[in-house]
Amino acid sequence: MQKKLILFDIDGTIFDNAKQIVHQSTYYTLEQLYKNGHELAIATGRAHVSLHHIANVLPFFKHYILINGQQVVSNKKLIYASTLPTSTLRNLLVSFEEHHLQYGFRSAYDEKLNQLSDLDNMQKDSVDIYQIWCYGKKDEIEKLKLIHDDFEFLAWGNIGYDVVKKGRSKAQAIKILSDYLKIPMEDTIAIGDANNDILMLQTVNLGIAMGNAINEVKEVSKYVTTAIGDDGVYNAFLHFGLIPEMK
Repeated sequence: MQKKLILFDIDGTIFDNAKQIVHQSTYYTLEQLYKNGHELAIATGRAHVSLHHIANVLPFFKHYILINGQQVVSNKKLIYASTLPTSTLRNLLVSFEEHHLQYGFRSAYDEKLNQLSDLDNMQKDSVDIYQIWCYGKKDEIEKLKLIHDDFEFLAWGNIGYDVVKKGRSKAQAIKILSDYLKIPMEDTIAIGDANNDILMLQTVNLGIAMGNAINEVKEVSKYVTTAIGDDGVYNAFLHFGLIPEMK
């Protein structure tokens, strides 16, 4: 079987947030794909420091697309990093404060909450900022998008947004990782459920939507599996013949 590069979102895909578990069928799927020699990658909005929820399946992953594509790690080596420019970042944070939005900074190893002064402290400590997150209503964010068009606002749930540099995404990171591993894009698969997975699922050869995915994700995917609580990851890879049936 041709080796595939297979990318997994975490929340709502590998990790069931409602039950706070990785389902046994998901564990089995990852284990079988790993044993069959496929290259497995995490593709998440989380930083590496926030992966403890899925600690039991991390041994199956050699590659990580983190912070919505702002970091790419392969075999414990950082092969790509994209930080936010301080000059435009400060203007964005001023807008957040004018609109009374709660926000936070995400570095590779930490995050700070809701203080413009924290930006100066992080700069002083030479901390690279990869992403901003904020809570805000859709109409407020739409206005900010027009003012700050050098940033990408990625919705999560109905309450918040991850903010990254324009043009930097999971999709771009997949191409970087694919080139690095010398695995052609026609041998790439991804599975996800949320707004920040849309470009990823459009970019790979086979984009799979979880049954619990938002409609926008389902519309751009080539296949829709069952929901996370109904063995969605397992059913998807069983359907495509990439794993044996679980006994």
